[in-house]
Amino acid sequence: MARRQISSGFDMPDNKASVALNAPLVLFLLLTIVVPLGGIFFFSLAGEAHPFANYADALASPAFVRVVVTTLILGVIVSIVTTTFAFVFSLWVLRLPPRAKIIAVGAIILPFFVSYLLRALSWIPVLGFNGLVNRILMSTGLIETPLSLIYNPFAVVLGTANVLFPIAALPLLAAFHKVDQRLLAAASSLGASRAVIFRRIFFPLVAPATLSTTVMVFAVATGFYITPSVLGGGKVLLAPNLIELLIHRRGEWGTGAALTIVLLVVYMSAIVLARRLGNPSRRRRS
Repeated sequence: MARRQISSGFDMPDNKASVALNAPLVLFLLLTIVVPLGGIFFFSLAGEAHPFANYADALASPAFVRVVVTTLILGVIVSIVTTTFAFVFSLWVLRLPPRAKIIAVGAIILPFFVSYLLRALSWIPVLGFNGLVNRILMSTGLIETPLSLIYNPFAVVLGTANVLFPIAALPLLAAFHKVDQRLLAAASSLGASRAVIFRRIFFPLVAPATLSTTVMVFAVATGFYITPSVLGGGKVLLAPNLIELLIHRRGEWGTGAALTIVLLVVYMSAIVLARRLGNPSRRRRS
C-alpha cells in the first residue's frame, strides 16, 4: 500500500505527461520544418510593389513557366516508368518462395544505404560517351558512333527512376501481399484464365495502391535536385535547379522563394491525392 502511494505521488497527469513526452518532437519539428518554411514564405511575400509581386514575376516569366512545365512533364514520365517497373517486379516477387522473397526485399532496401549522389554518379560510366552501353553496342556492330545517352532528359528520367524504384516497390509489395489468395484460387478453380483473374480480380484490388504510389513518386520526382544536376549536366534545368540558381548564384531570394512555395503546393497536392487514392472508403465518401 505504501509503495502504491509513493509511486502514485510521482505520477504526472496524462495531459502533462503527454506534453512532456511530445515537447522535444514538437520543438524539433518547429526548428526544422515550420521555421524554415515560414522564412521561405516570408521571403516570397517580400515584393517591392505588392506582397504577391514575386509570384507574379515568377509565373509571368516564360522561361520560369517552361522550367516548371518541364519539371511536371518529367515527373509524370518518371512516375509512370518507375511504377510500371515496380509493378512488374512486385508481381515477380509475389510468386517467389519465402526465402527468395526475403532476399528480394533485402535487395530493395539495400540502396537506401547508398547516397543519392553516388547512385547518380554510378550512371556516368554506364551511359557516358565511352561508357559501358556504347562500348557494347559498338563492339556488336549495332552502332558506328557512340550515342548521346547522358546529359539529357533521358539520363535524368533513367537516374531518377532508378533512385525512386525502391520507394515505389515497397508499398506495392505490401499491397500485393494483402490480396486474399483464396479469391484467385477460387477463380482459377472455376475455369478463369490467368489473364481474366488478373484483369477482373487482382488488378481492381491493387489499383488504389498503384495509383497512390504513382502520385507519390511524381511528388518526390518533382523535388529532385542531385540526380538532375549530375545526369543533366546543366543542360536539363528543372525547378529545384532553377531555385538554387536564383537564390545562391543570382541572389533573387524573393523569386526563388515564390517558386519554392509553388513547388511545395504541387508536392502537397500530390500527397493529398495519393492518400485519397490509397483509401478507397475515403474516395467513395468524397
